Amino acid sequence: MVLLFLLDIYYCVIIAWTFFYLIATFTALPGLPWDTCEGWWNTDQCYRAGDNISAVINTTKTTTPVEEFWERRVLQQNEGLEHGLGGFNFELVACLLLSWVVVYGIISKGLHSSGKIIWFTALFPYFVMAILLVRAVTLEGAMDGLAYYIHVDWSKLLEGTTWIDGATQIFFAYSIGMGSLPALGSYNKFNHNCVRDAFITCVVNTLTCLLAGVLVFSILGYMAHMQGSTIHDVVNSGPGLVFLTYPDLVLSLPLSPLWAFIFFVMLLVLGVDSEFCAVEGLVTGIVDNWPD
Repeated sequence: MVLLFLLDIYYCVIIAWTFFYLIATFTALPGLPWDTCEGWWNTDQCYRAGDNISAVINTTKTTTPVEEFWERRVLQQNEGLEHGLGGFNFELVACLLLSWVVVYGIISKGLHSSGKIIWFTALFPYFVMAILLVRAVTLEGAMDGLAYYIHVDWSKLLEGTTWIDGATQIFFAYSIGMGSLPALGSYNKFNHNCVRDAFITCVVNTLTCLLAGVLVFSILGYMAHMQGSTIHDVVNSGPGLVFLTYPDLVLSLPLSPLWAFIFFVMLLVLGVDSEFCAVEGLVTGIVDNWPD
């Protein structure tokens, strides 16, 4: 339950980031705020595709507007703890408060009320991903990204971090050990075919992860090509990766603000769905342990 409580906070922070980007999409129309090097948050190393590279002071290491918007505008992170804890981002605080209000508003209706919109929340992300995938694989450098994606470095199997990262992915993807699956499964009929559902869930989830990997590494290949860097060095891994790769992709699409809005709505739907399952598991555990 402690793990679920922390996970609820974690997912809600991601939803807050999504709200921030969703609102920011409309602040620089007809463009997008992460498509410029002229913002107050940008540095001298910012390089936008199509700009004169000689204008960048330090050409040995350039950064994209997408990276600087994420690190210096959204997170407003500093160079490290030795430089202090950083400032207080009241915009993110407001987005976090909005996230909790939205999550409570949806979850307070109960599990059964969500059945009417489950088809939309389940299929809409695949529709958006399919469109983005078609565009991603046609970008310059995309094939290099895909080659990196399927390349196997057997020496990594001898490193413990590889197995830890793999186990972490499985635990998060299937919500193993978090209580969400038993909590949701408790609403099924007594004779429900849970084995069939488990098999379908595993197959669909695995294929979805592979599809998302193709999409992400196609974009990473494009970003590495534009920066003249390697895919290994282009961006850091972590939960913020989605806020670097996908915003960069929508810049290459016509009507980019529209696609940015659609993508972040999709991400918001996924975040709320994940938060719903986590909170349901937490609430069910509390009610079962302390029914009074």
